[in-house]
Order: sequence, then C-alpha cells, then structure tokens
Amino acid sequence: RLVKLPLKRHYHKKFWKLGAIIFFFILFLILMQREVSIQDSKEETSMEKNMKNKNKMFDLMLEAVNNIKDAMPKMQIRAPVRENIDAGERPCLQGYYTAAELKPVLDRPPQDSNAPGASGKAFKTTNLSIEEQKEKERGEAKHCFNAFASDRISLHRDLGPDTRPPECIEQKFKRCPPLPTTSVIIVFHNEAWSTLLRTVHSVLYSSPAILLKEIILVDDASVDGECFYGWLEPLLARIAENYTAVVSPDIASIDMNTFEFNKPSPYGSNHNRGNFDWSLSFGWESLPDHEKQRRKDETYPIKTPTFAGGLFSISKEYFEYIGTYDEEMEIWGGTQVIARNQVRLAEVWMDDYKKIFYRRNTDAAKIVKQKSFGDLSKRFEIKHRLQCKNFTWYLNNIYPEVYVPDLNPVIAGYIKSIGQPLCLDVGENNQGGRPLILYTCHGLGGNQYFEYSVQREIRHNIQKELCLHAVQGPVQLKTCAYKGHKTVATGEQIWEIQ
Repeated sequence: RLVKLPLKRHYHKKFWKLGAIIFFFILFLILMQREVSIQDSKEETSMEKNMKNKNKMFDLMLEAVNNIKDAMPKMQIRAPVRENIDAGERPCLQGYYTAAELKPVLDRPPQDSNAPGASGKAFKTTNLSIEEQKEKERGEAKHCFNAFASDRISLHRDLGPDTRPPECIEQKFKRCPPLPTTSVIIVFHNEAWSTLLRTVHSVLYSSPAILLKEIILVDDASVDGECFYGWLEPLLARIAENYTAVVSPDIASIDMNTFEFNKPSPYGSNHNRGNFDWSLSFGWESLPDHEKQRRKDETYPIKTPTFAGGLFSISKEYFEYIGTYDEEMEIWGGTQVIARNQVRLAEVWMDDYKKIFYRRNTDAAKIVKQKSFGDLSKRFEIKHRLQCKNFTWYLNNIYPEVYVPDLNPVIAGYIKSIGQPLCLDVGENNQGGRPLILYTCHGLGGNQYFEYSVQREIRHNIQKELCLHAVQGPVQLKTCAYKGHKTVATGEQIWEIQ
C-alpha cells in the first residue's frame, strides 16, 4: 500500500502539467487569431481611406477640368451637357477598324451581269407590248417615275465598281473614339414597293453591322435612293470627332426613267454645295475658290450654307437639344402650305431680311398680313435658349458669297405698259440671254417682279440675279454685272428713271 500511493500522485502531477500546456497553447491560438483579425480590420480601413482619398482626388480633378471648360469662351450654340459615360464603356481598342469589323449586315447575293439595271446601268424600256405600255404609263402617272422599269430591276442589284476617289476608298477610321451606331430613317408615302425595298436592301448590303442599329420606315413622303460603297462610315466619323456636326453625304442621282445610277467621279472635281435664293427655294452651286483651296483631298468635308433637308446625319442627342424639326410646319398641300412654312422660317430666323422674301412671294405676304402662320413662341424660345446670332452674322460669316438685294429698293413691283394692259414678263425658264415679253398683268410677282436698285439696275432676282441688259434689238435678261464685293454695274445695265 505504501508503495502504490506515491505512484498515483506521480501520474496525477503529469496530467496536470499536460493540461496546463494544452490550455496555454489554445489561449495562444485565440490571441493570435484576434491579433490577425485586428490587423486585417486595420488594413481594410486603410484601404477604404485610400480609395476614398483617390475618389476625392478624382472628383477634384474633374472639378478642375470643368472649371477650365467654364472659363473658356462660350460657343454661340452651346453643346448640351452630356451624360457621364459608364467606366466600362470608356476603353476601346487602339488602331483602325478592319474590313472584317466593318462587314455589312448582309452579303449581297451573286449578280447576273445581264439582268435589267445590273451594276447600276440604265434599263431602257423599248418595244413594249400594249399592256406593258399601259402599265408603264400607270406607274408614271402614280409615282412620277418609271415604276415599270423599277419593278423589273433586282432588289439586290449592286452599283458596279467602286468609283470613289482613291483616298476615299483607302480611308481608315479610328476605333477610338468608336464610331457611333446609327438609325437609318427612310421616309416614304405611296411608294412603289420595288424602289422602297431596293432602298432598304441597299442599306443592309452597304452598312457595317456594328454601326447599323435599326432601319425605321416612316410612311409620310416619297423617296427613292440606293447607297453606294462606304456611304455611312465617313458620316459617323465626323460625328464621332464632333458630335455637334451635322453632315450630309455627296448625293449621286438615279435616272427617273432608266434607273441608271450616276456614280461619283474618282477625280472628285465637280462638287456642288447647297444654297438658297431669296424666294427661299433650295438649289445647288459650285464651290467657291476658297473652299476648294481649303480641302486638301477628297476626304475633307465641304462647308455648306445649307443642305437638302431630308438627307443628313446628326447626333440624336444634339438634334433634340437644338429643337428638332418645327412641329407646326405642314407637309401636304399646295403653294399656300409651302408659303406658310417659309413664313415660319422667315419670321423666326431672317430678321429684317424677311422683307426681301415677302416682296417676292405675294402668298407669303398675305399670310403675314393675316397672321395665319401659327404660334411661333416655341421656336423663339429655342432661339433665345441657344443664344443664336442674327441673320446678318450668318450672311457675313457662313454665306458671304451670296448677293443680298436691297432691303429697301428704290422701286419694286411690276412694269406696266402705258399703251396697253400688259406687263413686262421674263417668260418661261428664262435663265438669261433671251428677250423679255409682254404678258397679261397678274399681280402675283414671279416672272413679272422687278426691282430698281440703288445701283440703277432693273433686277429680276427671284432665283438668279438677272438684270435688264441693253443690246441691239429687244432688251434681254442677263446675269447682273454688279455682285457686291468691289464689283460695278456695267453701262448696258444702268437705267435712268424719267
């Protein structure tokens, strides 16, 4: 018994020591875990502070940039504040778009070179049967073009080889900033299905898939057209560079009888730009010399005082900012509707120069007198909001080449014969070089409208600046020698009133 007792005490002492060691080891692990947690928490707090500081610094940088922008001289039509682009949309690949990236929405099917109108060639409808001739005449009466020919030309026809200038064909487009996507809006009304569908197919065959968002068909007014190679990318590239740019393509024509496509010239020398006359009709004119010299090659855009109102590309955001179309301008109707629309334009934008227009358009003058041109308050609000410059600035800076008739001519109206109730009339389609005629007075202006200018000319300047020109024999109508800008009237065009 005395021997056994010491042995029990010995084992008890060993277990107590082992338990103490295990306890302190567990305590050590707990303390270590707590230390690590505290350290991690401190690191997270430090990282949050760093991120907040970085965000704060970024905000300060943006604020500084905005302050610099605010300190810059203001544009006359200030650009709208654009929405912030999501950070995920900012990065873009460097370099230029490849041909594979700009692949069209659809691949054009194989072409039959002998098919009617193939490669944009003329399709001449001759030797028609009686029924075919009647069909052709019905189409011309309904659509004002040869719908008979259109219906027999493939919806998928190509326009032949690319005849654009070499620099246009070889032009590359940067990926940064990326070219914007576009919606193509095609406006039509009672259109022949073949021309409408060929237009739609032409867009699909010539527009890069990554750029064409949608095609919108609006049943409103007639249109027929086909798209040539590379028509879309240059338009979008200009808007990508400056989203306040409004661009119109170089317009090729399609013969209304044969549907022959008049291709662009590879030499690109015969360009025109849009203009207007003082009856507010749209027209075309050759480029002035200074504009030709400004353009280094055929990829350079042409500055124009105006362009066709139904064929242009513009940023949707910017279009809405500047007020879109005048909603109260009407589309359908006769000359009264056209005159009313012109009056709305003249009243808002032309200042005192609107008098020049009203003297040339008696219908417009009546509408103004009756105040039947509708409410203009919204258009004036837009003009005030955009802080637009006046029409004098436009004439001096945008269209200095235009001849501005006298705001207050010495005499204006018709010239009546003393001997008989007839008036001096320029006749039909007299663009100069032909004698004038006497015709029944109608008091509507037009062919019988003349102005006696401060230069002592007798001007007929509805569309072109034409003057009465004294020659051997009957008086003729010729281009006026005085055009402003340091020119003078010739003796043959100076008249004295007695």
